[in-house]
Amino acid sequence: MKRETAVLRLLQAMNGLDETTILAAAPKEKMKKTSRKRHFALWAAALLVILLPAVFRQMEKIHVTDLESCENYALEEALSIEPFGVLFPEEILPGYVLEGSVGVYDKTVLEAKFYSEAFEDELTIRIAAKEWFGEVEENKIFYKTTLNVSGSYCYVSYGKLVACYTLSNRDIASVENFFQMVRSAPCFAR
Repeated sequence: MKRETAVLRLLQAMNGLDETTILAAAPKEKMKKTSRKRHFALWAAALLVILLPAVFRQMEKIHVTDLESCENYALEEALSIEPFGVLFPEEILPGYVLEGSVGVYDKTVLEAKFYSEAFEDELTIRIAAKEWFGEVEENKIFYKTTLNVSGSYCYVSYGKLVACYTLSNRDIASVENFFQMVRSAPCFAR
């Protein structure tokens, strides 16, 4: 009771202000609230950081590593390498020279790299089973752009095999004789 009397006296002294009025007048502490957009953006960024390397690894799957066993062949032998030779072109683009040898990695992927000093461009031919490449759209030109380099690539199939032709710096569509080179493979002469 003494307490109630003291509170009443204080309220009268304060001109009848009640507790809610006093609290309403007091400065409120701002609570930090993360907006939904910011929260979503943070989760998306975290997910991107986690998934992006996996996506690039999958995209780079067509690159053969040095850890795999490799059998090397001369360019002249490429057409006779089973089963890949049927998709290997008999004619290579003018000005492109084989770098090293034609390699067959783990008996699953044939890879040959050619370089043109005139165009400062690398032509890579990879031939493997369709399963090795996964789901790819065939007979369409794709473009890749990295920091300073724009290249292109396309997939061509025959039976259970797929050939991937990649130019590191050039647009396949503008390269004279490119499609003639692709059609020079023995499987297309049949």
